[in-house]
Amino acid sequence: MEPGIALVTGAGRGIGRSTALRLAELGMAVVLVSRSEGQLRETRDLVAGRGGRALVVPTDISVPAAVDELKRRVETDAGKPSVLINAAGIFGPIQLIWKTDPREWIETQLVNTIGPYLTCRAFVGNMIEARWGRIINVTSAAALHEPGPVNSAYATSK
Repeated sequence: MEPGIALVTGAGRGIGRSTALRLAELGMAVVLVSRSEGQLRETRDLVAGRGGRALVVPTDISVPAAVDELKRRVETDAGKPSVLINAAGIFGPIQLIWKTDPREWIETQLVNTIGPYLTCRAFVGNMIEARWGRIINVTSAAALHEPGPVNSAYATSK
């Protein structure tokens, strides 16, 4: 079986970037996804510098229509991914919950929880059809603890 295509969210930095680089080293073509096109281009250059292939697709995975467009673009420009790594995440407001901006709190839920749902929903059908695929949702040690007084958005989302 040839290595195939991996789609990595949060590929602009951190765990997502490291994962994309490793998958490229293993011979997979990688689709790099995050909201920051500049960071994605840096990751693409790192992949290319190691002899790998990467497609940059800036996308806000918290928006259903954006994920629909991501799926269309990926399948047109790269093919059907057999690996999906959901590594995108944001930390959210660091304040007492009653002092937080509701938009920031909700955005954290959208990116960290709804985004992986949307990307899984978009790409799992192809994996089922192919009878092979892998999905990895990156979480955090915050999932092991109750939300604290100043990190409720992040801990709840993880």
